[in-house]
Amino acid sequence: MLTLCPYLLKPIANLPTDEVDSEHIIPHAMGGSNQFALPVDKRTNSTFGRTVDSDLIHDPQLRFIAATQGVQSRTGEIKIQLPGIIVETGEDMTVAFGKSGMGEHRVKNHHLKDPTSGKLLGICGFDGQFEKDLGLLTEGSNKKRWETSNYRKIENPCIKVDIQSDPLKVSKGLAKIAYLMACRTLGDTFALSPDAEAYRAAIQAKDWDDFDECGLHLLWGAELPLVMLPDIAIHQHLVACFGAGSLIMVTVKLFGGVAISTFAFPARECMIRHLDGVVVINDSRDRTITEQRLQDAVPIRDMVQRMISFNQRQDPSST
Repeated sequence: MLTLCPYLLKPIANLPTDEVDSEHIIPHAMGGSNQFALPVDKRTNSTFGRTVDSDLIHDPQLRFIAATQGVQSRTGEIKIQLPGIIVETGEDMTVAFGKSGMGEHRVKNHHLKDPTSGKLLGICGFDGQFEKDLGLLTEGSNKKRWETSNYRKIENPCIKVDIQSDPLKVSKGLAKIAYLMACRTLGDTFALSPDAEAYRAAIQAKDWDDFDECGLHLLWGAELPLVMLPDIAIHQHLVACFGAGSLIMVTVKLFGGVAISTFAFPARECMIRHLDGVVVINDSRDRTITEQRLQDAVPIRDMVQRMISFNQRQDPSST
């Protein structure tokens, strides 16, 4: 059982009621369920909410998926505005995305001016933006000198949108989710272990050097743990804690695997039998969770077949 605050390592029962908060294992703004949460120190939860959680939530790549999948935040439907370029003209623009796809899109410098004199040479824009600017010009004092028929129209322009991501911020966010899942699954024994200390240090790392020095074993690009877990849709998250030989693995998959990491540490006193553990799938749209034992989520027969296929892909000569 977990009786300690995962952050302070103090018994939750000993903390004043007004100093205890419910910490979503998957951040609420990413569709995290209220049923998938742990009681923690309120002040620490607030601090991590403003830093680690905020960085993960506002990662452009993850925010884009959340917006297009219709995830609702406390203030309503999530939307995101991203920088872009009109390929045909090279002009900078901004594009908003939401559940219905691409929304308002605007050219940043929609007034084209002579760089020397500052004289207005023309206007550009999409739909209402162009029409509004054109209306203001034709109503102004220069309407006689403005040739409204002299324009160029690009049919179905190609728009390149820049969706960047910060791997360090995402890794810290994934480590935090993995840590809370390990605490939920393994209880106080894990929370007090050196491995848990490595997680807490990684969550607060200032840079990659700090993150690497924490001793957290992050399995970059590890496919083997993934073939042992069920597939999920893009609007779902998966978090699993399970035994794999002498290791315990914690896998986090956000939005169907757009962001994914597997962390591993020695079983030591936190024992889970090989190929046993817990899998939680969190639907980001309706905030419901499905929790199963690993062997129920992926039957042993299917898991063995997946592992055989995986090994064959790694060594084709074995077929």
